[in-house]
Amino acid sequence: MEVESKKRLKSLTNTLDGEELCWVLMLLTLPKINEMIMDSKEAREFKAMKQERTLH
Repeated sequence: MEVESKKRLKSLTNTLDGEELCWVLMLLTLPKINEMIMDSKEAREFKAMKQERTLH
């Protein structure tokens, strides 16, 4: 982890309780999780199926 990231997390721990910090960290991971899901085989198959249904 970068030094700057550690500094930011440390400053957050001084102002947020554990649960709030957990929510912040979960929200920060959502874009990466979304990317992983949308790149999955299932997502590609779903997109193809939806596109096929839309074209007809």
